[in-house]
Amino acid sequence: GIGAVLSDPEIRKSGAIRAIFPVAFALMREHGQYLSHLYPFSAYFYRKFGYEALTGKVTWKIPVEYLPKADNKGIVCYRGTQEQKEDIKNVYLAFMSNFNMSVVRDENGWEKYFESRVPYASDFYSYLHYDEEGKPDGFFSYQLQYEGDTPFILSAGGGFYFSTAEGLRALLAFGATYGSYASRLDLVLPREINISCLLHELTGGFGKKEIQKEQTAMSGMSRVIDVEEILKMARYLGKGRAVIEIKDEQCPWNQDVFRVEFDGRATSVSRTGECPDAVMGIGIFSALILGVYQFEQIRFLPQVVIYGNEENLRKIFYQK
Repeated sequence: GIGAVLSDPEIRKSGAIRAIFPVAFALMREHGQYLSHLYPFSAYFYRKFGYEALTGKVTWKIPVEYLPKADNKGIVCYRGTQEQKEDIKNVYLAFMSNFNMSVVRDENGWEKYFESRVPYASDFYSYLHYDEEGKPDGFFSYQLQYEGDTPFILSAGGGFYFSTAEGLRALLAFGATYGSYASRLDLVLPREINISCLLHELTGGFGKKEIQKEQTAMSGMSRVIDVEEILKMARYLGKGRAVIEIKDEQCPWNQDVFRVEFDGRATSVSRTGECPDAVMGIGIFSALILGVYQFEQIRFLPQVVIYGNEENLRKIFYQK
């Protein structure tokens, strides 16, 4: 990742940052860092260096009365025990395991997370759900927020994770138990998770309250540093072969034509003089290999041309 990029006012517009990036990319490659991720102040600025936006998250604002009803079976208050900390870790890791570019917390990162959720000593109120076998499958941590004179809102920005469908339903049903004094549950989910079918009501016609879904800021931007290594690491849908040409001004080692043969994983990745099936800039390649788009959306994207072999290209570039 890149933490901060700045220059002194007197040297701005002199090309300093543009000169630094290729050196940084070469160092990343040398250290085996084949993807770079950052949270930009400007997407336009970082697109010039090959970064592209990833999928975003969605904020759901759900009237409490629309949540599914159930008992509180399996809900346990978080009290900060070491066992509960391990349970939260396991639920989080299971929840995020299918999402590219999710955060892998080290022990220090986890400790900071837990310190801010000390029971009865912080603004967070946290609960775990356990299934009938006593295994943790849901974690719900909320703060109380107010909007004008309305009853308070349960804002689940402190964590809303689940490892099973049962865990998800239990967390939503737990939110419903606040119906006597809370107006709404606000929670943030990856865009790919749709909970509409679990809610009693969806529309707000004839004076009813509305469920609101708001796209939040994108989950950062990413750039492939080493195309050859990423093609070796990627997952593919079945068996096939394709030839891809990459345009990348900042990383000359990527500016080449690559042949990839695969069967679930790459069986062979090599540089070739063959005619490509597709030509694309490094930014679009980064977004496509990380699964941001469906293949059908490629025709709307800039910096990409498909010449043929769509059957196999679909096995490489698919929404993940």
